[in-house]
Amino acid sequence: MLRSSGAVLAIVLFIGLRTFVTAADEKPQPPEPTLYVCVYQVADLPVYRIGKDLKSPEFDATLLVDFIRSSVDPKSWAEAGISVHEKTASLVIRQTQANHDKISDAIGALREKKAP
Repeated sequence: MLRSSGAVLAIVLFIGLRTFVTAADEKPQPPEPTLYVCVYQVADLPVYRIGKDLKSPEFDATLLVDFIRSSVDPKSWAEAGISVHEKTASLVIRQTQANHDKISDAIGALREKKAP
């Protein structure tokens, strides 16, 4: 009986030491970035296409969304997101504060280029 309890103790010690060494080898992960939601009014930008009746314009922010996703930290969009709201001609964007600053700058630059 003592022999088997000694073997069990040796196995428990081995597993415990292995777990300790494995945990010590793991590098701490950086904290997940905080994501914030901001609404961007974009009705004044060229985000319209010809409607189905071939007369009235329809809101279509596809090109603007593609521009933002490709020019502002493209790798970050897996966790973040953009929702298009046609009724208010706006974009609801979930992103880090640093990237919101870049988005705001990019939209501002588009507005400056649009102005006469």
